[in-house]
Amino acid sequence: MAPQSAPGERPLYEPGNVSRPPTIKKLRDIHACFDDDLWSGLLTDAHSRLHLREALISRYFPEHRPQLAVLVAAPPPAPEPEILREEFCTQRDAAFRKTVLQIYDFTCSACGMRVKLEGISLVEAAHIIPFDESQDDRPNNGLALCPNHHRAMDRFLIAPCPDKVHEAGAWQVARRFETRMAAHRDLAALAGRPVIPPSDKEFYPAAASLRWREAPQRQVLTDALNLLALTHSAALTLPVFGEIEPARIAALDDLFAVVSDKFPISPGHTLIIARRPVARFHDLTTAEKARLLVWIDWTQQLLAINLSPSPDAFNLGLNDGPAAGQTMLQLHFHVIPRYAGDVPDPRGGIRRVIPAKAKYWDGA
Repeated sequence: MAPQSAPGERPLYEPGNVSRPPTIKKLRDIHACFDDDLWSGLLTDAHSRLHLREALISRYFPEHRPQLAVLVAAPPPAPEPEILREEFCTQRDAAFRKTVLQIYDFTCSACGMRVKLEGISLVEAAHIIPFDESQDDRPNNGLALCPNHHRAMDRFLIAPCPDKVHEAGAWQVARRFETRMAAHRDLAALAGRPVIPPSDKEFYPAAASLRWREAPQRQVLTDALNLLALTHSAALTLPVFGEIEPARIAALDDLFAVVSDKFPISPGHTLIIARRPVARFHDLTTAEKARLLVWIDWTQQLLAINLSPSPDAFNLGLNDGPAAGQTMLQLHFHVIPRYAGDVPDPRGGIRRVIPAKAKYWDGA
C-alpha cells in the first residue's frame, strides 16, 4: 500500500526514491491506495485474502482470534479427529454457502427436501472435496444437502460418484446399513439414485470432485467384498439352484452370491445369483440393483487378477424370462471372460441370441 498526494501531484512515496518524512500538514492531505499488482494478484482473490488475514491474526492478535472470527464470519478452529466435518472448517467461505444454496434452490441434492421460511433454510452447503483438502470454493465442488445427508457424506456413509447415465453423478451407499431397520432404510435406498442437479449445467458437480468421493467408497466396498470372499467356507443353498458346494463360492453378502458356473462357456464363467427368491430383473429392489452393479464390477476385477492369461474382454448379461432363454427361474447374472480368437468372428456378441439378425454390418 502506498501513500498518494492530492490529484495532479507526484506520489508522496515512490519505490526506490528516498524522501524526507512528511509533515503533519502534508499527512492530513494525502490518501493511500494498494499497489496494482498487489491488488489484482492477491487482494481480489478470496483465498489469498483469507491466508493473509490468518497470517495477520496469528502474528499480531492471536489472543483475540474468537472475536475477530465473529467479525469475518469464520468460526474459530474446532478440530474433530477421524471425522470429516468440513462444515465447521475455519476457512469456509460464506460466499460459497450462499452461492451453492441459490444454484440448488435450497433443495437437498440427495432427498429433495426444501424448507425455506422467512429467510431460514434447513439445507446446508457442503464441499464435495473438503475445503481443507482442496482449498476449492467453486460452486461445482459443492452440493446442497440437508443436515442428515451432509453428515452422512462427511462420514463416507454415502457418496456422490461419477455415473455414465446421470451427468451430475449418482449416490453410492456404504454396506453397513441394515435395510430391515427403518432408521437405515432411507439412507440405504439412496443407492443408485441420481444426484438432484442444479438448474444450470455449468454448476454440475465437477468430475474430479465426484471421483475423489468415489475412491474411498469403492475401496470400502472392495475391502469388504474381499473379506467375505476370503472367510466364506460353508455350503450354501440358493432358491432354484439348490446347494452350492463351497469350492464354487467366490463371495457372498446378504443379497447375492458369486459362484462359478457349473457348465462354464469359458474358463472363469461366473454367476451372480440373488439370494432371495426372485426371478426377474424388474422384481429387484433399488438397493439390490445397485448392489448387483457392485458385484459385477468386483467379479470382473477378481477374474482379471486371478485368471491366466487375463481375459481380453467380457460378456455381461442375464436371460430375463423364459422367452429370452432363462431356464433357471431365479435371477442370475453372467460374467463370461472372453479371449481374442476364442471364436472365429466375435462381432455381434449378444446379438447372436437371434443368429439371423447378428450380422447387421453386412446387411445379412
